[in-house]
Amino acid sequence: MAEKPNYVAAAFKRQENIISLAGFCAAGVIFNPGFLLLAGALEVAYLWMVSTIPRFQRVVNSERNRSVSVFDAKEKDRLLLRLPGEERDRYLELAGIRQKVYESWQNRDAVTQGLLQPSVDKLDYLLDTFLRVQITLNLMREHLLDSNKDHLDRQLRATEADLKRDLPAKLKDAKAKSLEILKQRTARLDKLDTDMEVLKTQLDNIEHTIKLVGDQSISLSDPQQIAVQIDGAVTEVGESERSIKEVETFLGAA
Repeated sequence: MAEKPNYVAAAFKRQENIISLAGFCAAGVIFNPGFLLLAGALEVAYLWMVSTIPRFQRVVNSERNRSVSVFDAKEKDRLLLRLPGEERDRYLELAGIRQKVYESWQNRDAVTQGLLQPSVDKLDYLLDTFLRVQITLNLMREHLLDSNKDHLDRQLRATEADLKRDLPAKLKDAKAKSLEILKQRTARLDKLDTDMEVLKTQLDNIEHTIKLVGDQSISLSDPQQIAVQIDGAVTEVGESERSIKEVETFLGAA
């Protein structure tokens, strides 16, 4: 069983907490020692409150599992070859934005680079997740096409019509079982169709976030705002992780 994440430690390491704590400590050393006591009290309250928030815990879980979703260069090349040309170009455009963002941040001072490094790592995670969802959506489209749902619907209606006729008992039982199987298959395909729309929206959100970060990295007037936006996208991915894994398992793509 995997070890439970340390949410308190994760809350302590957050960028906004380190900045605030450093500010209070500096004030305590320079102006009044009372600030050190205030910093300690506020820190305890902050760690307790933030570490117990379910949304924050999902962020930590997602970040902790990030390495599972990261592909090496060879794996990325292999996966990209499985995508239609338009989807491949879509991913490569975002990869190019990520590289420009990284180069822009590398030109900043050491302090800013240190503050933004976690955001760079999360940007890589979002990009890898984007590719993972693209692959999953492609498999879903192929599965739905191979399943020929229109044919299944016609079979289901025909079987329902047969059961309304006067049939021998054994034949009627066989057709009833067949109808139940057909209903289960069509229901699962309907759910898969709904899941596709959810994942498409997830894909669009990741794309918009990466492009927004690319736009903001030019000026980089507020590094913390960029970090918050990336954190929000990571949280959303974490909340959708279960549905992504369910689809992958169903398609045999996990």
